[in-house]
Amino acid sequence: MRDWLHLLGPLAKRNDPPKWFERDDGDARLAHDRRLIAERYPDLKYALNFRLQKVVLRGSITLTEETTRIPTRIRTRIVFQDDYPDIEPIALDDGDHFHHIEDRHFYKQGVCCLWLPLDSQWEKENDDTLLNFVDHVSVFFERQLIYDAGGGWAWGERGHGEAGYIEFLEERFGTRYESIEVFLPLILDRSSINAKAKCPCGNGRRYNACHKQHVDDVKSAIKRHRDTSVFRLLKAVSA
Repeated sequence: MRDWLHLLGPLAKRNDPPKWFERDDGDARLAHDRRLIAERYPDLKYALNFRLQKVVLRGSITLTEETTRIPTRIRTRIVFQDDYPDIEPIALDDGDHFHHIEDRHFYKQGVCCLWLPLDSQWEKENDDTLLNFVDHVSVFFERQLIYDAGGGWAWGERGHGEAGYIEFLEERFGTRYESIEVFLPLILDRSSINAKAKCPCGNGRRYNACHKQHVDDVKSAIKRHRDTSVFRLLKAVSA
């Protein structure tokens, strides 16, 4: 990447830290990722948005219909955030191939809502995580094509916005949201409890033998994915 920057001329002087691709470890990561992507997705090419100083993957993902073998090429853009690979990239339908609405799991400008952030499959320590990410984008587009063909949203979906976070909490606790509200102060670090005290759920069991693991799992997921949306939700409903 630094070779590309040399060809484009010197960068404007900045006081902020080097971009991820300007560091030695970032340069090595970029070279590794390029090899992986070139093998499985040859129509996606790396480029540099010189004005924004962001690396992007741009081109198309080709999906082939199983029976007719007719290919569908979907223009795709994947934008790498400044703290890549700690944070996953952003994927976009770059050619307006699909209807960009909430019910189709798109944000504005065609940004793909691949998953609830707390459900993210991104594994920053996995050398192949970018390839896995692009595979997920490919599956996301396949689901869009199935939707267009009248097949509905294949393989299930989460609710939108707050509903998705409530579903996440219900899955982690294995109960309805109304029963989880008593744990919100603990999740939000507004209160603490001795592990040997009685659990707030009221069943008489010790906290460490009852719901402590559920609370710890949710707090760990929030911290791991840096997802502040769930905090905004929980603060709103517990105000």
